[in-house]
Amino acid sequence: MPRLQHLSSGDRNCRFMPVDRRVPFRLSAFWRHLDDLGLTHPDRLDPERLIRRGWLRPLFTLSAEKAGSEDAPSRVDLWLGTRLGDRFDSFAGDWWSADLDRVEDPDTDAILAAGREPTAPQAGEEDDWHADRIEVYRYHQAFLVADLQERCTSRSDPLACDLDGAHAALQSNQQRQAREAAAVRKQWADIAPVLDRVSLWRTAVSTHAFPGLTPADGSDAWVWADAEADLLARDAETGAAWEEDIRAAYLTTWERWRRMLPGGPLASPKLVGLFRQDVQHAIAAAETTTGQSVDFLDETWDYGRPWHADASRGRRSWARLLEVLPFEEDVAMVEFPVRARIYLRGLQHMACRTLDETDLFQAVSPVRHRPLVNRILLSFRRTHEDLDVSLSSDPRAVLPAKERITSIHQTLLDLEKALIAWSIRVTNPAKEPDLRKCMKQLLGFMLDQQGWSGGEIATRKGQLEKLCEGRSGSKAHITGELPLIDMADVPQAPPALQEFFIAAVNFLVGRNHAAHSSSVDRSIIYVQKDEERDEHVGGRILTGALVVFMELTAALAEEAGTAATGTGGEACS
Repeated sequence: MPRLQHLSSGDRNCRFMPVDRRVPFRLSAFWRHLDDLGLTHPDRLDPERLIRRGWLRPLFTLSAEKAGSEDAPSRVDLWLGTRLGDRFDSFAGDWWSADLDRVEDPDTDAILAAGREPTAPQAGEEDDWHADRIEVYRYHQAFLVADLQERCTSRSDPLACDLDGAHAALQSNQQRQAREAAAVRKQWADIAPVLDRVSLWRTAVSTHAFPGLTPADGSDAWVWADAEADLLARDAETGAAWEEDIRAAYLTTWERWRRMLPGGPLASPKLVGLFRQDVQHAIAAAETTTGQSVDFLDETWDYGRPWHADASRGRRSWARLLEVLPFEEDVAMVEFPVRARIYLRGLQHMACRTLDETDLFQAVSPVRHRPLVNRILLSFRRTHEDLDVSLSSDPRAVLPAKERITSIHQTLLDLEKALIAWSIRVTNPAKEPDLRKCMKQLLGFMLDQQGWSGGEIATRKGQLEKLCEGRSGSKAHITGELPLIDMADVPQAPPALQEFFIAAVNFLVGRNHAAHSSSVDRSIIYVQKDEERDEHVGGRILTGALVVFMELTAALAEEAGTAATGTGGEACS
């Protein structure tokens, strides 16, 4: 299902915006759109100058002169009167409707027939603003405005003179300026069709999602059906065209903006928000037309991670999709191997495999979309986000509490739910099993995968049960500490099995405390490392939880009929 988090009824009218040259630019819908995005600040290059110098070109222009008589006005007269006549002041601040997409409507035919291609002024010249014409602009031309404004802030940019027009270019720079201008114009002209297709998609999806807002006669129903048919017809072959278009139009632009000086386009929250909305709709369109989900962490959209084949390569000309749309569930998956490795790096025998970041990612990624696994990844990430609290520069921001124990507890409780849910699916018991029974079942799965006999597995389950007895953690309010265990407390066994025993018991103790007590919360979070064990109490609990979680991901992958990468290895003997 496409992840459209910014779907709005306002998108029904987001295709085009008018600029009436008979009145000041400030009264136009397009100017108000740019102003809302922070692109009309006095310190920035004036968008009107960009229009007058031909850098911003309208879709087409309409003559504002009357085409008919007062007794028999033409369709164009009626349309202009409705859109830009008596109601101009009240309408100007709104995004223009998609009337011009009604290709079978006689009014649209008359308007398009009356329109003409815009003419650009000669190089270095400015056209006269006041003219009897109305120009039609696209909302996404705001991205071009932001891009050109940033170029103009750098006097070393060869385009600065041509964009501003306030000072003459040096003779020696004129050829360079001409080459750069041609390259920039081509760059934006090449991606304009992609931006326009996405804007059509936004209109179509929004009209479909908010049918109650359409006119009583259902006249806007055309948008969804026609747009969907048009997009499906153009993209029916493969998803490669969409991938290339999104990369060229959006990811490359984002990367260029990222490399600009501080204060560039990415410093404008509303502009970034509009840009991200477009990318979301582009991804949704790609998923709908191709019938395939877009995996943000696939190498098509992501690069430079330790688990990628090209991990040694540096930045590319395009940004990672996850940088443009940092959905937390995907960010949590990317961050998990790095953070989990800190806890697990001392457990070289766990599950008979090494535990570098690639192993961790490949083990968890195949099952990360399961709801409970996703919740574990999110709560684990938030635990560490809470540990990195800094003062916000936003004057409206609320300073977060330092009570980090909540996220740790949530991680433990989410893991318990995932274990119980897996156990119920596998065994279909008469009643819901408790956590100890689930962990014994997980131990049985782990040993069975390594070829242990039934009798041996039963013996080891008994050992785990004995270790868990009396270590519930429910009496911590009396003893003042949690009954965690270490290697000295477990019976003689293969190293991997000893690690699992320690992990299972410490996870159980931490979970019981999270569910029933708060007496040693401060010790879990604030007490320094144990001098004897050289390990933090909270770290020992999370290490146990992670060991159990990694074994659970292997069981989930097996359940789904797909072996998680890296779960095999030597026998635990």
